[in-house]
Amino acid sequence: MFAKLVAVVLAVCVGACALLTIRHLRTQAAHELAESRLRLQHRDNDLWRIKARIAASVTPARVQQMASRLGTFKPLAADLPPMEPAGERVARSAR
Repeated sequence: MFAKLVAVVLAVCVGACALLTIRHLRTQAAHELAESRLRLQHRDNDLWRIKARIAASVTPARVQQMASRLGTFKPLAADLPPMEPAGERVARSAR
C-alpha cells in the first residue's frame, strides 16, 4: 500500500514538473516576442526620425539645384507611343 502511495505522489510530482516546464517555456517565448516587438518599434522610430531629417533637408529648390548640376532632362513619356483608350483595346482583343 505504501509503495502505491509513493508511486502516485511521484507521478503527480512528475506531472506538475512537466506542467511547470511547459508554462515556463510559454512565458519565455512571450517575453522574447515582446522584446522583438520592442526592438522593432525602436527601429521604426529611428527610421521615421531619419525620414523626417531627409524630408527637412530636401526642398524643391534643393532638388532643382541638384538636377541642374546633372544636365538637362526630358520627360520619359516623350519616347512612348500614344496610348489607346482602354475600351478600344478590349474591343479589339475580343475580336
